[in-house]
Formats: sequence, structure tokens, C-alpha cells
Amino acid sequence: LSGRLSEMVCAESQNVMSHGISRLSKDWTPGLTARLCALDSPLAPPFGIIHSSPGMDWRHTGLPPDEYRFWLSQTPAVGASVWHSITGLPDTVTDKRILEQVKWVNRLDAAQDAEIDNASLVSDIDLLYSCDCPPNGWMRALQERQYQFGVLTGKYVIPGISHSKAVILPSGYPVNEDLAYGLAGFVREGGSLILEAPVPEQAALMEAAGIVPPLKSGEYQYASYLRPEPAWAGLSDELPPLIAMRGKVWIFKPAAGSRMLASFVPPFAPLEAVGAPPERASIPTPNTRIPLIIERTYGKGRVLTLTFQLNHLIEEFGLYEHILLASSLFDLCVGDRSLDITPFPGLTANLFEKPDLLLLELVNGAGKRPLTGCTPLRGLSVSVKLPRGKQAVKTARLFDGEELAFTQGGGKVDFAVDRLDVWEAVAVYLS
Repeated sequence: LSGRLSEMVCAESQNVMSHGISRLSKDWTPGLTARLCALDSPLAPPFGIIHSSPGMDWRHTGLPPDEYRFWLSQTPAVGASVWHSITGLPDTVTDKRILEQVKWVNRLDAAQDAEIDNASLVSDIDLLYSCDCPPNGWMRALQERQYQFGVLTGKYVIPGISHSKAVILPSGYPVNEDLAYGLAGFVREGGSLILEAPVPEQAALMEAAGIVPPLKSGEYQYASYLRPEPAWAGLSDELPPLIAMRGKVWIFKPAAGSRMLASFVPPFAPLEAVGAPPERASIPTPNTRIPLIIERTYGKGRVLTLTFQLNHLIEEFGLYEHILLASSLFDLCVGDRSLDITPFPGLTANLFEKPDLLLLELVNGAGKRPLTGCTPLRGLSVSVKLPRGKQAVKTARLFDGEELAFTQGGGKVDFAVDRLDVWEAVAVYLS
């Protein structure tokens, strides 16, 4: 027993509002923390410690109820156990609202206990994660477009990518020779790799990406754009002709056979003159052959090299076009997704699987944080890929037992969730 307990990992997911709105923890903090802890918790699900107070300096009161429910729900919705942190009740904490939220999440978690026990998260794409240089932009894009993804770090990367369809290597992730060879081999055997500048200069990785040295870093660029090239046609119909671009661009010579998906449009004016009419209404150099996104086939797989930092654009500015650009790259790498669902910003969707069922966990964080009310999401259309040789026999919401109408065909099961308040679990039972 003592050995088992020592293998159960826990971590805090504080929602520290006393730091101010501008420094709120990221929306996905509890879910991400649980995923990272699960890597080191092989014998039992990890614990997610969820603090009920808005800060240690305000520990005698509680989080706003709607914010607290959103924060609580993410931990069991990713397969971890909730460790409630309520200090001093009933003597010192007079705010008893938090007890109702604890009761609420405990009741719902118990209702899904049998279904989620020993279930495994489905992952279509894996993100290499470093706490020293967190890829928050990539995380946001994956979450907002409801991709099924895993996070890998440290010693878990090389064994983890052997089960992946696609991998994101974000800017700043530490790469050694072993990892470079592992990623090159992963692509050679049919995987897809998204590689964000500056590209680590290990020979194996540069060969896979088709990069001919040397790599040169340009100056920081303002008032510039990304232009999807004709080769992008069919990858996404939603992208505009020009996408806002800011930051450094790394220049190198692509290997023969590479395909340019997006190019760089240079600044149309110095930053201090961008608003000066009328000459700044035109773009002096609307087209270049300077690549921003390059696709290269390597062995049975592909590498998508970004010569700029999309992670920074998403985290710093968060324009919808930046999210769509990342989503299009994911689609190109993943192909047929395990889960297709009506996309909503603020919606988290986690798909689990067991031999006899699929389990979909939905958490609604729509609205401006800290949340002061629930904004229900309505009309969610869901399509889930069925395991080979399996058929759906029943689909039901676990928290109220309501069965959902469904159709199936083409290896998928389709159903609708008419309304999502905060947290919902839907089981698809298989034969």
C-alpha cells in the first residue's frame, strides 16, 4: 500500500484572483496539470488540488460559485481525482457557498465513476510541453478547436510519440540528439511533425525538415502579414487572403521538393507611420518567396516547418485567424479526427475509451473570467469515430441518465447535446 501511495501524484491548480484580472491563471490550468501529473502517476489517477479561496490573503472567503464550478469540473473531466482544499470550516470560513459546489461536483463525479474507471484519453496529436517555456498559444488553439491531444515532456516524449499521429515541437522546447533522432524516426515511419522556429540545429531534425543551413534570424517585424499560398487551397476555406503577422522570421534554403504553404509579406510602413494616409493604404511588396510555412515529405510522413512563432501570435493577440491557422495545420497532420464537435470558444472536450464504451467529457467555460454566471452552450453536434469492429448500442448522459438519439455509419456515431451548462458526461456503449 505504501508503494502504491508513493506513486499517486498531486498538484495544485490555484485560481489566484488576488493577483488581479490581468494575471489570472490560464483557463485550462486544472486540466493541463492533471495531464502532466498523470505521466508520473502510473498506478492510480493523479489528484488535482483545487483551492476554494481567491487567494491565500483572502482564504476566509470562497471563489465565485460559477468560477469555482468551472475550475472544479476540469479535474474529474480529464480523469483525475479532486482534492478539495477547504480550510477552517466551520469555524473561520463564513462563506458556505463553496460547500454546495463541492457537493455538486462530488455527486456528478460519483455518477460517472464506473464509466471513467480505467478509461484512457484519446489523443490525435501530442504537444511537447516545457514548464520553462510553456506553449500557451498552442494549448489555446488545441482547446478552442476541441482537438483530442496529449502532453508529453521529459523522459516520456520518445516512448509517447510512438503512439502518436502527430507531434507539435514548439519554440523553446529543449531538444537533444536522442530526441532529434526519435522525432526524425517518428516522421520517417509515417508521423506528422509541426516544427516551430527557431529550429533546433541537430542534423537529424534538419534533415527531416529539409532545412539547408545556415539559419538566419531576421529583425523583429511589425506591420507585416502571412499570405496563404496557392498550395494551401483546400486546406481551409475560412482563412482570409492576409493574416496579421508580427515577430522574427528565420530564413533558410528549403530542400528540393519542399512545398511552400504560406509566405511572408514585408512591412508596408515603419511602425510610426502605419496610420499615415494616403500612401499607406497600399502594400508595396504584396508577394515574396520568403516562406513562413513549409511542408516536406520525409519517409512515410511529413514535417511542417514554421519559420515564425505562431505560439506567440496566439498567446499575445489571439486573433481568430491565428486559431484557424493552427487548426488548419492540425487538420493537415491528423486527417480524420477522433472527435468532431461544434466548435465553441471556452468549450473543453475530452474523449476517453474503454473496450466497451466511449466517454465524452464536456466542460463549459464560455464567458469572461472570473465567471459570474453560466452561459449555456446550445446545439452541440457530435461525431465520434468508432473503434474498428465496434457498433454503438446506446448513448446516454450519465448525470441524469437520459438516453440520446444517435445514428451511425461510416465508422462514426453521431448525436446531439442540446444544452451544456457547466459539465456533462456522455457515454457511448459499444458491442
